Amino acid sequence: MNRGPDVDAWYAGQDDPFGVGTRWYERRKRTVALAALTRERYARAWDAASGTGHLAADLLDRCDEVVASDAAARAVELSTAALARAGYRARATRCVLPDRPVAAVGCDLVVLSEVLYYLDDATRGALPAVLEAAVHGVPRAEVLAVTWRHHPGDAHLSGTAAQAELDTGLRTAGWRHRVGHREEDFVLDSWTRTASSPTAHDAPEET
Repeated sequence: MNRGPDVDAWYAGQDDPFGVGTRWYERRKRTVALAALTRERYARAWDAASGTGHLAADLLDRCDEVVASDAAARAVELSTAALARAGYRARATRCVLPDRPVAAVGCDLVVLSEVLYYLDDATRGALPAVLEAAVHGVPRAEVLAVTWRHHPGDAHLSGTAAQAELDTGLRTAGWRHRVGHREEDFVLDSWTRTASSPTAHDAPEET
């Protein structure tokens, strides 16, 4: 049985295990993700698996505030450094999904980058409720997910399957699919909802 990745081991002896800052594939994927956002500006974004902090730092140019979180301690340190230029506008904290940071409330953008297939069944099933809690009270909210399409050896399922599962969960919860982008190696989707959507009910408090 696959128990999922040891995220702290990824950063043992290396600060960029996936080449996020050096590989053209990764840099281009971030550019595509930013271009897929449906709005020019956002008030508060939550990058729920920030890793090295490269995407979170890019979001600073589009967002008034950025909340970054990751399950790996070293990733949080790297994200903190990447966001340092923003001062009070950005923060990074250690948090393991389905939990969310206390600051990840009132978000009008949530980003899920390269994390879905590493989450177990129960956590993936809880994501729509977690996302709803993060955007609770916001007039217009957006979720962006981007994932490698294949099946990493330490993942629970392929990226394609994980994205499709999230799509079903969000549509069922009343979100509208806005952007779908498919390439040979990665898949990107975004969903939006407004405060008048059926999902705009009292959401659970953060823990």
